[in-house]
Parts: sequence; C-alpha cells; structure tokens
Amino acid sequence: FVYARMISAVSQCSDREMRSFTSEMTERGYRVRSKVLEQGWVTTDPQLRADLALAPRSRAIHIERVRYADDVPMAMERTHLTPRCSAVLELDLSTASLHAALEEHGIPPTESFGSLVAVLAGPADVKHLGVKRGSPLLVEVRRIDDQHGTRIERTETRYAGNEYVFDLQLRRH
Repeated sequence: FVYARMISAVSQCSDREMRSFTSEMTERGYRVRSKVLEQGWVTTDPQLRADLALAPRSRAIHIERVRYADDVPMAMERTHLTPRCSAVLELDLSTASLHAALEEHGIPPTESFGSLVAVLAGPADVKHLGVKRGSPLLVEVRRIDDQHGTRIERTETRYAGNEYVFDLQLRRH
C-alpha cells in the first residue's frame, strides 16, 4: 500500500558519511557489479535542468543500470550528471564505481540531498529486479553536490524492498 498523501520528515545526520553503493556493498563483503542498460547524452526537461542548475537547451549525461550484490539484483539506478562529468562516459560502469571515477576527475561527490518513499513495483522493476508486480520498493531520489556546492548529479534509485534495508541513527539535539 502506498499513501496518496505524504508528509515530509526532514532528518539531518551530520555525522553520517555519504557512501556509494559500491563502497558500501564491498565493505559488507559483497561482490558488486552492474548491468548498464543505457549510457549517453540526453536532452533535458525543465525539471532536470532545475535539479542540476543547467541552462536552457543543455544536455545531460544519462546512466541507467541495475546494481547487484553477489549477483542478486538490489537496485535499479537512473542517474543524470552535468556535462562537466562527461569523463565517466569513457568508463565501463559495469565494474567501475561512478563516484570513485568522479573523484578521480576532481569532482568529488560531497553532499547529498534527497528523499525516500515507498512505491509499488511496475513492469521495469519486475524485469530488472526480479520482484513481483505490485511488491513494495524503496525509492530514493537524491541530488549530489561537489565540494564547492555545485550540483553534479540527480539519481533515482529503486531498491528491491525484500533485499535492502536502510539503517538510520538519529540524535536529538
């Protein structure tokens, strides 16, 4: 069941480190790989331009991939990057870490802003994540800025609800 009306609860976890899927899963002892479904340039719509602070008629980099841990499909990611991140198009993102590559090119992903909602799995989720249609998914939509506060990424990650857990630690001040 997914609620039609949602109430936003903002949590700030200043002592939590932003980590990539690759680093988190590797640290937990899983073999990480991705199946790249799409990778290239796309024209931007008004929402994407606003999310990435791009000028009208700008293009963006689009990467869509299924993320695996020990050959189990954990998530489906749709990532859009600003043009200055174009060096990642030369990489094999089935094995390379996107965030490590950005850091190597002097564009370290530094701060993330996002939300997490529950949705029901649709046809693409069934196909790529191996879940049943209508089963629950956790969907994280986030924007990532570099070390200067410049927007570099917008990603939607659809996590298989039966395979992924978000652990939280919150402290009242």
